[in-house]
Amino acid sequence: MAGTRQRVWWIMENRREYFDRSKLVLNRVKTLAFLSESQSKQWLDWCEEENIKFKHMPSVVPLSVNEELAFVAGISCSLSTPAFTTEKMLEKKLLLRKSVNGVKI
Repeated sequence: MAGTRQRVWWIMENRREYFDRSKLVLNRVKTLAFLSESQSKQWLDWCEEENIKFKHMPSVVPLSVNEELAFVAGISCSLSTPAFTTEKMLEKKLLLRKSVNGVKI
């Protein structure tokens, strides 16, 4: 359960599978930071469905993100078009994760 005692836990992805992997520790963090109001609403709805109670009510910390980050995080943006394929999204997601984790690309 590393990282659960941090003050802020930044939720980057708006996908149910990410929530499902995180739900066991969500009630242990002090603050959840979301990228948008719609993302916070979705996650808090999932928490309610799963009966997750918070010691501290999560706050929305609006962050400025570029279109590519919004797209790979599952947030609506201009890249959410039929011309932008799933394969391209997965490629960008992998590059983003590698850069965040400090892996040489």
